[in-house]
Amino acid sequence: MSVENKGSQTAPVEGELTYYTLEITTGLTRLGPTVIERCVQMGLVRPTRPVTEAARYSSVDIARLRKVRRLIQELGLNWAGVEIVVRLTDEMEILRAELERLRR
Repeated sequence: MSVENKGSQTAPVEGELTYYTLEITTGLTRLGPTVIERCVQMGLVRPTRPVTEAARYSSVDIARLRKVRRLIQELGLNWAGVEIVVRLTDEMEILRAELERLRR
């Protein structure tokens, strides 16, 4: 369970991620709300959506959104390229974890 604190973000309880509002997320990632929403629509991030509240973005979502910003702004990728790179790096991480598990 998470506990609300100042700034409309949640304080983590042991073993949980921290969740942020869209306003906080835009500040942490330096991305506009429309870019973040596009990432949600593309399935690149999956914010939590409590029934009575707006979407909340986890620290994992923040890291993914920062990766998206870098791909677009620093490397000049278009949305199709961003989607391919993000999905391939996800696959690589899964395969690395599986390889590490098999080595043990």
